[in-house]
Amino acid sequence: MCINSILIGPVQLLIKDGQVEVVKGTSHDPEVSLKLSEGNLSKLLKDDLNTAMTLMTGGLKVDGNISFALKLQEIVKCYN
Repeated sequence: MCINSILIGPVQLLIKDGQVEVVKGTSHDPEVSLKLSEGNLSKLLKDDLNTAMTLMTGGLKVDGNISFALKLQEIVKCYN
């Protein structure tokens, strides 16, 4: 999964076998890419983002497998 934030640029979350690795840049081919602001990224990671509303208003853009993006929200809920 690639997350492209306005201030930090692209980072990738490599999720495999129950482990998450954060990699700066885009060296891997992601199943889904998210583009959002720093504020929305912070809210997403705190499980405090209304993703449906943010998608509809353009504050979150998804490219690729949207069902995988929805799984990210479920993963985040496990850690909050």
